[in-house]
Amino acid sequence: MNRLVLVSSLALTLLAGCASDGVLELTLDLPPAPGGERIYVFTQARDATDNPILDEWRDDADLDGVELGTARTQDHISLRSARDGIDVNVKLTFCSTVRCSTLEDSNAPQLLYTLRTPVYVGQRTSYTLRVAAVPTTRDPSVTVIDKCDIAGCVGGELRSYCRADGTHFCE
Repeated sequence: MNRLVLVSSLALTLLAGCASDGVLELTLDLPPAPGGERIYVFTQARDATDNPILDEWRDDADLDGVELGTARTQDHISLRSARDGIDVNVKLTFCSTVRCSTLEDSNAPQLLYTLRTPVYVGQRTSYTLRVAAVPTTRDPSVTVIDKCDIAGCVGGELRSYCRADGTHFCE
């Protein structure tokens, strides 16, 4: 499943593409649902500048969650931005409904990520978030993904997508 969203300076918005945007192809490699439970992964992404990761985000433009299956599930989301140099906050919430909208989902388990400068205007980058297992609690710790781990602007798989001076190949 491929889904398209825009990381703007304020929120996540559905949008048809624009040639001057940078695109981050984010792949979510998700675990199977434990014990046959019905679990959805509700993914939210925001420009970190105006959207602290621990704040609650609600926006009708957020995409519906993806249901976990009996085997690993992959979800592909294209994040577009017209701004260089932003960090992107990503929340994965594991709930019983597609938009985590019930009372029982109000404290659903969650994983938090900050991707450091993953978007470069006019370029396409990619990253895979691999979730080993469905979390059982809401943990406020944030996993930070360094820009050198974000693929893009060179071919092949590398240990680092940064030059020796620490600049990304897309910079």
